[in-house]
Amino acid sequence: MEVNISEVNITIDGQSVAVEEGFFLLEAARKAGIYIPSLCSHPDLAPAGACGICAVEIEGKEELVQACETKVIPGMNIFTKTKRVLDYRKDKLGEILAFHPHACLTCAQREGCSRTQCSSNVNENERCCVRLGNCELQKVTDYVGIKRDIPRYMPGNLPVFEDHPLFTRDYNLCIGCQRCVRICRDVRGVEALKIVEMDNGRKIASSIEPALEDSGCRFCTACVEVCPTGALRDKETKKGRKEDILLPCRSGCPANVDIPRYVRLIAQEKFAEANAVIRETVPLPASLGRVCFHPCEDNCRRGQIDQEISICLLKRFVSDEDLGWWREQLKPIDLSGKKVAVVGSGPAGLTAAYFLSRKGHAVTVLEALEEPGGMLRTGIPAYRLPKDVLAKEVQEIKDCGVKIETGVKVADSSALLRQGYDAVLVATGNPLAASLMVPGEGLEGVIPGLDFLRRVNLGEEVSLGEKVAVIGGGNVAVDTARVALRLGARNVEMYCLENEQEMPAWPEEVEMARKEGVTVHFRKGVASISGDKKASGFLSIEVASVFDEYGKFNPKYLPGTEEPVQADNILVSIGQRSETSVLPGAKRHGIMARLWRPVQPGECCPSGESLSMKFFETGLGLDEFMAMDEAARCLQCDLRFAISPAELPPAEDLLDFNAENIASVPDVEGVYQLFDDHKEVMAIAGTSDLRQSLEEKLEDGSSAQFFIYEEEPMYTKRESELLQMYLQEHGKLPSGGDDDDLF
Repeated sequence: MEVNISEVNITIDGQSVAVEEGFFLLEAARKAGIYIPSLCSHPDLAPAGACGICAVEIEGKEELVQACETKVIPGMNIFTKTKRVLDYRKDKLGEILAFHPHACLTCAQREGCSRTQCSSNVNENERCCVRLGNCELQKVTDYVGIKRDIPRYMPGNLPVFEDHPLFTRDYNLCIGCQRCVRICRDVRGVEALKIVEMDNGRKIASSIEPALEDSGCRFCTACVEVCPTGALRDKETKKGRKEDILLPCRSGCPANVDIPRYVRLIAQEKFAEANAVIRETVPLPASLGRVCFHPCEDNCRRGQIDQEISICLLKRFVSDEDLGWWREQLKPIDLSGKKVAVVGSGPAGLTAAYFLSRKGHAVTVLEALEEPGGMLRTGIPAYRLPKDVLAKEVQEIKDCGVKIETGVKVADSSALLRQGYDAVLVATGNPLAASLMVPGEGLEGVIPGLDFLRRVNLGEEVSLGEKVAVIGGGNVAVDTARVALRLGARNVEMYCLENEQEMPAWPEEVEMARKEGVTVHFRKGVASISGDKKASGFLSIEVASVFDEYGKFNPKYLPGTEEPVQADNILVSIGQRSETSVLPGAKRHGIMARLWRPVQPGECCPSGESLSMKFFETGLGLDEFMAMDEAARCLQCDLRFAISPAELPPAEDLLDFNAENIASVPDVEGVYQLFDDHKEVMAIAGTSDLRQSLEEKLEDGSSAQFFIYEEEPMYTKRESELLQMYLQEHGKLPSGGDDDDLF
């Protein structure tokens, strides 16, 4: 049913404006592109009328009114820039600045200020905060103007809380705009903040209880997002994309999964929708939920408060609960008529094949082994990734139209192009084991860890002695050690170069291995392997350092610390390397010879029945209630991106970068700024002749779209000030916009 929205006609500064009935004047002005300054108003919040800076004059009314609280009336005639209005705004701003440091706001040298030393010798507690140059209050102050007789700021010495996780609270910088209180109460529904009036009449925002945690704060930092000063500011102040800083879980995810979104859906008991969100970027969520190295959790901001969210387990939970709802949401495919070959059926190959298929291409995956899955199938033990879990996800990819051919060894990928494929993707991963490069490595009984895991996972019988040494400190080494125990080895010991803190394996995996009986030796390398035809042990040596002064892997050992170690088998898991022979023109490597062979089952080779019992999945998942409780702990950091930006004063009027406008520029000293099509600064330069320099830029084919200039005899000083101001705000200098060849 259509709803008729009636409009009313009003006039703002001589401009006729048609707006919806019921709008406030401030809203109406925004819709018409007319700026009215304000500090308490925000597009996402109800009016507060706290600052008074949005005052306007209405024809026929004796008193000024606040635009944020006054609704439009047909025929209303509004004036926003009369002398009376401008003076009133300065008075209201003066009342605010009386309780806020403002020495920097009135300083003529602030744009070139280093922020570390004050040329006017202003006390540090009377200066502005670190947000100077990127502060909403500063921008509004510049627009409204400060009265000449504004008194000196007297520090209130109010508390500054720097020990909070994620953000800093500085009561000295609060202007009582109430934005934080309103967004916490009205948008987030938390109500952890309140307004407190002090003895001197100053109003500031404070937590309900002395501690934020006791006030119910959820540390979502929505309050920080709307604060117009430095009273609430993020602790993380490094330069970069805002998404990378505030959503480190998502930016840290190699697949860029929308983690906050699916975690929120789990908390809302929308499990099918959460699974669909994950599948927007990865087609193997159940497998990843078990074996992903979860950098998202390492970066989770909740970890700064107590414990990071168990993001990986939540992914596993919804994928295990999958009933196929996501398939119903898939859009129909328009076939492209193109054929693509994917060499390798590991996680990269399967993922690429799935999304290429969703683009309408006919995709064939070519796998050298008899079963698809790559390292997921051959390199990860079944107790971590059950075979049926992987098989189900591979089948789902096939059901979506991907053809998988197994037992196909591709010798030269370029030959596939001659067979009719329009494109070939080589996704063979790192299937080859790295070498120790020590004497005796070629002896029987020295087994690459990857080969060992591959044979076990493919069901081949592998015989080990009672005493097994595993060389390496990564996750593959830990898997190798735990599998060796499951095959009947009674004594399994790991030797790694790193100390416990440097060890690359996941701490939880190392802990599980220890509980199962694996002994871990830290800071131990291998000097040589001993034995005649078969290895009987090795000579260990203590490690002085693993990395050099440049942070590169370059182990150094301590001569004279060698010790003999006895072992029936030595499993080497020190890294992997790529198989490049499939690439045309690549250096061909010989086929690696197997240094061991299968033997008949015996006492050191347990039966299949006992073996299968030991390879049951060891990692426990979450049930429905555990998952919802865990997801509810998420800070929902992404909600900040749903908050509208505050309306700022209009930037200087930019001139189109063309010959006509440049011809009107005076030929005097000054500084010009060039802007791109997004109105971002490209260049800042001082010159002895503004017009000539701009004409030269135009003739040279500069990509600039807009420009501004200012006349300034001391143009080198002014250029330095503007560059310093840009550097402080953006953390880098303007790009320049030129594509000059430096060489």
